[in-house]
Amino acid sequence: MTGSSDGSSGRSDERHRGRHGRVRSGSAGVDNADGIVLDHDVQPGNPPDAPRLKQAVERVKKRTGQTPPTVAADRGYGEASVDDDLADLGVTVVIPCKG
Repeated sequence: MTGSSDGSSGRSDERHRGRHGRVRSGSAGVDNADGIVLDHDVQPGNPPDAPRLKQAVERVKKRTGQTPPTVAADRGYGEASVDDDLADLGVTVVIPCKG
């Protein structure tokens, strides 16, 4: 059993869980509201995050037959090209701008 003293699961990103899924930064892991991993992408070195996001969404669409309605990610993905690519797929983007 995993957890913390406050009764939560101990996952720092639990408060960001959406009904339709989310995209996590790092190795571009994609999971649904139940925490089931739908996609992941581990690359050698430290490649840029942003170019890999559209590909992750497309793989999820291919596997599940559904496009996630919303994608949330950290600033590493905050580029205009990401917003444009995901808008073309019909996805609402929730990503802070790079600062």
